[in-house]
Amino acid sequence: SLLATVLLARLRQEHGQAPALRQLFEQPTLRAFSALLDTSASGTVAELTPQPRPERLPLSYEQQRLWFLERLAPGSGEYSINSALTLTGELDVEALRQAFETLVERHAILRSRLHDDDQGGQLLIDAPSRFELAVEDYAGTPADWAEYQRQVAEAESERAFDLTHEHPLRVRLVRSTDAGQALLLLSLHHCAADGWSLQVLLDELAAGYRAAREGRRAELPTLPVQYVDYALWQRSEARQQVYRQQLEYWQNRLENSDYRLELPTDLPRPASLDNRAGTCFAQVPAALAERLRRFAREREVTPFMLLLAGLKLFLGRYSGQQDLRIGTPVANRRLQAVQPLIGCFVNTLVIRSDLAPEQRFGDYLLQVRQAVLDAQEHQDVPFEQVVEHLAPERDLAHTPLFQVAFVMQNSTRGALQWPGLRLQPLDIRSPAAKFDQNWEVHDDGENLSVMLEYRASLFHETTMQTWLEQWLAFLECLPEAVDTPLARLTPLSEADRQLQLQHWNATARHYPGPATLSEALSLQAQHCPEAPALVFEGETLSYADLHRRADRLAQALTAQGIGREQVVAVCLERSVEL
Repeated sequence: SLLATVLLARLRQEHGQAPALRQLFEQPTLRAFSALLDTSASGTVAELTPQPRPERLPLSYEQQRLWFLERLAPGSGEYSINSALTLTGELDVEALRQAFETLVERHAILRSRLHDDDQGGQLLIDAPSRFELAVEDYAGTPADWAEYQRQVAEAESERAFDLTHEHPLRVRLVRSTDAGQALLLLSLHHCAADGWSLQVLLDELAAGYRAAREGRRAELPTLPVQYVDYALWQRSEARQQVYRQQLEYWQNRLENSDYRLELPTDLPRPASLDNRAGTCFAQVPAALAERLRRFAREREVTPFMLLLAGLKLFLGRYSGQQDLRIGTPVANRRLQAVQPLIGCFVNTLVIRSDLAPEQRFGDYLLQVRQAVLDAQEHQDVPFEQVVEHLAPERDLAHTPLFQVAFVMQNSTRGALQWPGLRLQPLDIRSPAAKFDQNWEVHDDGENLSVMLEYRASLFHETTMQTWLEQWLAFLECLPEAVDTPLARLTPLSEADRQLQLQHWNATARHYPGPATLSEALSLQAQHCPEAPALVFEGETLSYADLHRRADRLAQALTAQGIGREQVVAVCLERSVEL
């Protein structure tokens, strides 16, 4: 889908218009698509050009919501984008500093601050200045260097931003002379960046570093606009009209349904959201990854659509619900002008589908494909406006409209090469969970890996690791399940089924103890004679008292000639004696 977005943006740049995303999927051959270009005028998007700068610079809608959430829970670190890179080789620190200086000068959003006002906040942009790179030397032993990198990276990710007084980019460099390496820590606040931005940042840093090493400035294309132009463009009447039209779609699509996905949790749900995060990782076997890609091509869906359908089925079986909503981010860079920018453009879409038990998986996959394409055609209106328009019943224990997110990142996560350097990304555990669960698949073109981030206040790590492994096993069966009814697809392997149905239910136990009630009463009277055994209208009998009274009654019955298994009528008012 990202590649399709880039293609359509370039077509708009060259031809002034482009087909809709749906039409690209419906005309998969180059000949059919070329014919479509000559006949279709759909997909036209208002051009983004540099805007007149008013005295007050508004926040974009994306920034406005993030600014609200930041003030709601200051210091949470929930909306930071953190990256850690191990640099191996001969590092030129001054060249790296100059590369960052060029980057911040080029992208004004990286030298911005947020200021509160009665209109949702405004943007303050500072003039370019010398970039100060924080550099420190590692003082530990070489044997501890690898563990130190992980610890310091995770600690850095927990540091919050003060967006009123500091810029949304923070850089820290730790050098280890003995290891011949350095650790580069990057932190960006989400109000100034998104996942796409991180790739732009790394590409431009590489160009800037190379140029600085050669004693020149990086030759980068002039940016057509700045992020603030996008924020101003959003407020135009033309864009507001687009948003109003798309809100009608979301109103029809998401109203009249319960948005809560009630998954079985290990722990009771707190009264308000607890954002402590846990993280699990798994690698998709290479053979399975290839089978899934091939199956997706055969069914004319993207890997994202296939994996999303598989996740919905998996969670549907665990929740017992048929009407499922899962949120997913979309790059929201349909305009060529914003593709080279660093900034927060990402929008959130809610993908809703119905798991009819009798429906075949192949038909359900087409339903998910349709839902994704429909949602992407209406991706422009900010998620914040969708929430405000629908006004769902709010509670502090659930995020609005959806609780589980699915993300597929198509990016290179392996080693990068700079002049004289090899850069290796480190996996960092997120300090805060935005949703009950966030399933994130990384596709580097060859390998698929999965990260499952979850609320530690709801789930145990062992449970989530089991779910992750079960999901991968569940995906194994999908390529052969085209004609299988959904009701017959189960996330459990035969071993898991036996474990849950047989082993966990084998609860019979032998409890040694007295065979009769009188024996039990006698033992209890010996163990805790003064403990209350019977309480009625202010009168209390201890076990010792109850045992004595029972003894006297038994003796009286015996004196009357009453023995075992004989019926004795009792007629008394409700009382201690009864």
